[in-house]
Amino acid sequence: MGGFKELQSEVLDSIKFYIECAENDGEEYPPIFDGEYQLEYKSDVESLLSVYQKIFIKSALEHLTGINQGQLSHYACGCVKPRREQAMKIVNALHELGEELKMITV
Repeated sequence: MGGFKELQSEVLDSIKFYIECAENDGEEYPPIFDGEYQLEYKSDVESLLSVYQKIFIKSALEHLTGINQGQLSHYACGCVKPRREQAMKIVNALHELGEELKMITV
């Protein structure tokens, strides 16, 4: 699918490659990369919708969030930034879906 876990892996691989290249070329790099560090990922509504509109059709996202398809499209393309209330509706709807999916047993 190519989601956030894949992105995290690619970022870590890129950092390792950057450090290797810097060391091989005798160049300096930020010293934080010498010790333990933790990356913090933050996602905005635009990127979240961009990922999920490839998985869910717009009508499904509308059904989940209660926000019409046209408005969701504007948010996904970055044409309009959602108010905090709208952003929270989207995030909460996807969290609820995740919780429902975690309850599935096989």
